[in-house]
Amino acid sequence: MSAVSTLLLRLRTARLCVAPDEMIDICERGGRLRREGKGKLDAAETNAAAEFAAGKGIAYFYEGKYREAADAFEQARQMATANGATELSLQLTLRLAQCRIRLGDPEGALNELSEADRALGNDCQPVDRREHHLAVSYSHRSDLARWCGHADAATELADRCIDLSTSPQRTGRSGGIDTVGGAIGCISKARVAISVGDYRKAVDEAYRARNWLRRSASSRWWSYVACFTLTEALARSGDAAGARSVFDAGREAWLASPFGEESMNPRRTAEGNHMSGLIELHMGNLEKAERLLEGVAARWRNELRYVRCAPDLAAVMLILRRARVFNEVSEIMDVAGRHIGPFREINESDLA
Repeated sequence: MSAVSTLLLRLRTARLCVAPDEMIDICERGGRLRREGKGKLDAAETNAAAEFAAGKGIAYFYEGKYREAADAFEQARQMATANGATELSLQLTLRLAQCRIRLGDPEGALNELSEADRALGNDCQPVDRREHHLAVSYSHRSDLARWCGHADAATELADRCIDLSTSPQRTGRSGGIDTVGGAIGCISKARVAISVGDYRKAVDEAYRARNWLRRSASSRWWSYVACFTLTEALARSGDAAGARSVFDAGREAWLASPFGEESMNPRRTAEGNHMSGLIELHMGNLEKAERLLEGVAARWRNELRYVRCAPDLAAVMLILRRARVFNEVSEIMDVAGRHIGPFREINESDLA
């Protein structure tokens, strides 16, 4: 096995383990190997260069560095497109849509999703792979619709994702049910339910997502997202003890996995403290909630250059206001408003 192939295998392992620092190190080593190569590049080597660039983008995405992630994905897509790697190019287009949403660029996200639709229309992949990518596209459209305030449309799009991933027709084919696709759709529905205050529905959908993910061996990232979604839904529904149990179990599983300790970067820690603060607030432990959430607020302030943290910080400030221990809500809501404003200009018909 060549040095490049070995690094690619290690990159895929680190990605499954959600280990961004390891991923970036591998991608930089792969990039150096590629730059040191001589002669004309063959197709496999060009695809390797695109995979290393994409891997760095995924690592940045895991860290919440969405601008850097978008730049890396764009570079990787150019390489993949030039080499005719159509499926990789499509995957990168869908990842770019995610980044555009989190960077407060709904028009850019819609453009990427439209590009993905065109690629899917010309796709010659096996039907199961094509349906998976289409399901992911529906999930991104659902997230975009939620940000735009179109809750009904967001729910309908999430249902399309679930239906496409778990339809009876899939069970008769070699690929079987797309458990990760079904889970992603359920998580999207849970986030919509949280946004409109239907916390019991959010709990049900988050549990559904976790049940799907238990059937997949490559779902650590989505298991993490489902755990946090379920924790928040339980806490807001009034079941703080249940939220604490789910959160603690999820954290222990994360730390016990390969690269668990290494992947607990500052953003993961802040997200965990955000959930812990919410739980403590609903348990009536206001002083402990204050300590946790003020630390989280400080972290989000430092990360505002990544834009997506503005709503995160606003959410923490609103929780602190409810705990009657913080008075800076208006300033942060102005920042969040500037981020969310462009989403309100998107019509529901644009999201179909």
